[in-house]
Amino acid sequence: DGMVLTTDERGVFDAGFRRGDQRLIFRAPGMIPRAVDVQLRDKPLDLDVELEPARGRFEGRVVDGNGQPVADVEVELHPLDGLSPSLLTWTDARGVYQFDELTPGSAELSFEHRDYVQADLRAKIGEVSTPGEELVLDTGWTAEVLVRSAGRGDPIAKAELSAGHVEATSDAKGTAVLTRLVGSVELVVSASGWTSKTSRISDDGTGRIQLTVELDQGGAIEGQIDDDIGDPVAGAAIEIRSLEGEVIGETRSDARGRWRVEGVREGDVRIHAEPPPALEAVLAPLDERSDVLRGEVTKDVRLRFERQ
Repeated sequence: DGMVLTTDERGVFDAGFRRGDQRLIFRAPGMIPRAVDVQLRDKPLDLDVELEPARGRFEGRVVDGNGQPVADVEVELHPLDGLSPSLLTWTDARGVYQFDELTPGSAELSFEHRDYVQADLRAKIGEVSTPGEELVLDTGWTAEVLVRSAGRGDPIAKAELSAGHVEATSDAKGTAVLTRLVGSVELVVSASGWTSKTSRISDDGTGRIQLTVELDQGGAIEGQIDDDIGDPVAGAAIEIRSLEGEVIGETRSDARGRWRVEGVREGDVRIHAEPPPALEAVLAPLDERSDVLRGEVTKDVRLRFERQ
């Protein structure tokens, strides 16, 4: 039930009064964890539990693409027995890492370093480790992106860029660098007041590409959403869609029923609203049409849910 107890110097614990089916999980440093299911009745239960020593060991070595050792790689080991905790260590100057006192069985290892692509490894833990097992970390490839406005070409600062697991923010010159990319990735660029843009990019074989992304200035649209008697609806899902049905912006109404979506491209739009889960059996979804002007805010859009 979530209670955590610690044994005393005699190895004894007292869980107090309990009734019915209970699961106890025993963990101790250097020992193999164990789960025990018991059924408690009216009489007290005295339980003897034996824990076996954890003798599993695993070690390995991390190198770069040239076979040189990589130090200070964070290595996390995740046992797959459902009971043992995850463990953390780092590689030394030789690129070597080691875990001791493990529960034998399967485990997953993850490797992270600021200069390399994250890597994962599935391993079998035994009582005798296999030295010399090497993992090669990949530096990946790099994309240098210039974000600027369409038309005038002014740099856009503080634009948010994401490509797979990598994120970056453009500087005052509109430049952002994305490193440790792998394969073909989807690049998403967005900035407050500008329409976002998505494109797929990949390495050209040089390991470093340069590209320019131009964003169109967008507008904003805001308003109020109420129920059928005029009370504000909080938590309503608001989607701004193109006339073809593409979602180009989304948000949720606040406690006063107010909502706002920025960075919407210019033109006619459809506003689709869904009531919050607590009201979806009572209120019906709605669709309204409006328009958005570049660099301006379409204000006071009134939305009202009708009864089902």
